[in-house]
Amino acid sequence: MKIFCSLRFYIIIILAFLFQEAVFGQNNSALQNEINLLQSDAVLNHAAWSVFALETGSGNVVAEYNADMVLEPASVMKILTTGAALSILGSDYTFQTRLEYTGTIDGKGTLHGNLYITGGGDPTIGSDRFGKACLTDSVFAEFLAVLKKNNIKHIEGMVVADASIFSENPMSYSWGWEDIGNYYASGAWGININENQYRLYFNAGKNVGDKAELTKTDSGAVGITFINHVVTGKAGSGDNVIIFGAPYTNVRLLEGTVPLGKKDF
Repeated sequence: MKIFCSLRFYIIIILAFLFQEAVFGQNNSALQNEINLLQSDAVLNHAAWSVFALETGSGNVVAEYNADMVLEPASVMKILTTGAALSILGSDYTFQTRLEYTGTIDGKGTLHGNLYITGGGDPTIGSDRFGKACLTDSVFAEFLAVLKKNNIKHIEGMVVADASIFSENPMSYSWGWEDIGNYYASGAWGININENQYRLYFNAGKNVGDKAELTKTDSGAVGITFINHVVTGKAGSGDNVIIFGAPYTNVRLLEGTVPLGKKDF
């Protein structure tokens, strides 16, 4: 874990130098010097790492080290997906979730038809990371205001959540099985509420190796059955619980450890 964190730190340094070279037009010696320093750093003695920097305008290689080494990019891949999103969608892109209906509305405010919540892939609905406007109550208050504006007081048909903007399979074929039930491999869904997450709380046992008790879950886990094989790890060992489960299933297998001495972890 320490090596991983150090690698992340060094990657940030390298990227900073890359942008510095591009913006200020300096020569490549500063970046190459950093790479040389990393090669002699004792922290990376047993680490696999590589660098490859290309100037997009000219196609010239700015710097490289172990450029042909096959590595798992981990969170560094977020740079590429974020860059692609900015390039394709633009920095001012706004996700749209539409409220639509079929049928007719009579004079008493009854909709003789269906109401559709048509998702646009918005990841922010219900999330507490984007201010009060994105909280679930705020979003549904907007829905209610639109219904009132259109004189819809009753719905005789169904309320349908339409998530078909994305394919039915939200997962990549190459994702690790141990990641799919966890936040590392969150699927791409047309409709997302509260970031599609739930929390599990554990009490560690009295001794290392004792079973850890699953004490409670939050409302996001309603309808899910958990098979708990989690045990107690060493004090300070952190969260090492893996949740195994596939899309469209309601059973999750819990493996791994929680640290000794923790309650409601």
